[in-house]
Amino acid sequence: LTIQGTVIELILTPDNGITTEAEAMTAIIALATAGQTHPGGVLYSTLLTDDSDHDFALASALDGGKLTYVINNVCIPVNELIDFKSTWDKHAH
Repeated sequence: LTIQGTVIELILTPDNGITTEAEAMTAIIALATAGQTHPGGVLYSTLLTDDSDHDFALASALDGGKLTYVINNVCIPVNELIDFKSTWDKHAH
């Protein structure tokens, strides 16, 4: 998601000459190789690093990591009423 957001950001930035996703990815690779930092504070090389070996933590957000979530699946029986309006006609068979 971060890479895709950066690609869109580069495409939408006026006057940089980047108009396609391929050009944006080429620019990101060049910026990463040059050791440049994104204005948001993240090294471009971090965007190209496989960081799935650890979970994302807000305290160390610049280190990246995979996003995780917890599903609290609580099963509570619920009586649900659905009101609907219907019209009935008599048909001859």
